[in-house]
Amino acid sequence: MMGNMKVFSDKSSKQEVSQLSLGPLGIIYLDSDFCLIDLDTRALVLLDLPMDPTPGCHVLSLFPEEEKPGLQSLIFAEESSRCQLVKVSKRRILSCSMGHIGSGEDRKPLVILQDVTRFITEITREKEAGEQTRRLNRELEARLEVRTRELADAQKQLIQQAQQAGMAEIASSVLHNVGNLMTSLITSTEMTQARLSERSLEPLHRANRLQGQLLADICENTPKLKALVDYYRCIETRLIGEREDFRDNMQRIRDKSEAVREVIEAMQSYNRAHTAGPTRLHEVVEDALTLQAEAMAGEGILIKRRFDPAPEVILHRPHAIQVIFQLLKNAREALEPMPEDRKEIELLIVKDKTGVRLEVHDKGPGIDPENLADIFSLGYTTKEGFHGYGLHECADAMNRMGGSIRAQSEGPGKGAVFILYFQVAEPEGLEPM
Repeated sequence: MMGNMKVFSDKSSKQEVSQLSLGPLGIIYLDSDFCLIDLDTRALVLLDLPMDPTPGCHVLSLFPEEEKPGLQSLIFAEESSRCQLVKVSKRRILSCSMGHIGSGEDRKPLVILQDVTRFITEITREKEAGEQTRRLNRELEARLEVRTRELADAQKQLIQQAQQAGMAEIASSVLHNVGNLMTSLITSTEMTQARLSERSLEPLHRANRLQGQLLADICENTPKLKALVDYYRCIETRLIGEREDFRDNMQRIRDKSEAVREVIEAMQSYNRAHTAGPTRLHEVVEDALTLQAEAMAGEGILIKRRFDPAPEVILHRPHAIQVIFQLLKNAREALEPMPEDRKEIELLIVKDKTGVRLEVHDKGPGIDPENLADIFSLGYTTKEGFHGYGLHECADAMNRMGGSIRAQSEGPGKGAVFILYFQVAEPEGLEPM
């Protein structure tokens, strides 16, 4: 682009100017009022004028209307160090600067034109390319940050899964060994019960009765002998009572051992299932109930079941057991302060148009309707000393299985209902349970 324009002397001729105009520049000759005197062919081409303009017209009339304000400040300032970019058409951009020719009274202004379209285009392209590069770099950095975070999360999850897998393996080994011990304990209990049944006290009872009959007459005249006979009879009565107590205790040991074995079998079933698949919902509910059976019995809570015929559902067995176990635990804790006639939990399995749902009803203190929307939020709890993880984890587990969870309550003192929704594995036809 043209910066300073040479100032010609009084002896400068039009030939000198024409020689200048042979270069890439176009020259517009003006009078002192900035009206057109003449312009060379190059200027005519650069301005994209169809014909020679009329001499005497103002120089601004040669340029597009939208460019005139900028040119006006340039022309009247007559600063040869300044230039103005002018867009004369969609494809051409000119650099306009001011110069003059002659001196004194003959000093006349010039407008010097130069085509900078290619230069500006290259700069624009470079600028756009630079901006695009910066934009791509920002996108790449953002994607890299996301991928780094995802990799960190994945690594953390893998470590957690590996730890859980190791813990599950240890737990499975412990459950297996404990299960074997419980089997031995149950076997020993059964053998002891059998031996107790075989060793009847009936012979002792018959001997004492016969002895009493034979010595009845003698005992009447011999008080010490009568006291001895009565003592033997007391021993018999005591032995019979102790045997019955022993039988009852052994039966309780056996019942408790069977309950422990059922819990172990449920936990082994829990650990064996690792993928989501078609499962009978009532079987999962029974496993969860087995894990809570001892606590429920200790609280005197009545469990009612109403399982309608329903098809298999899609669920991840360990997650489902965890969710149902948590709901049963919450219901049991809600019933602790309630009177005996309200210590009841009802479980319903219902098939409807949307799938299969499990309902857990309790007659506990109920839930304030204003809190129903928040009870599945992380950290929400109304129990002192608790952290509010249980129901949030239940909702998360149900989402991972493609199901959902919802809570209902008519208000404080009216109990609560938690509903689990599961997807049907085989929508056509119902299978009896």
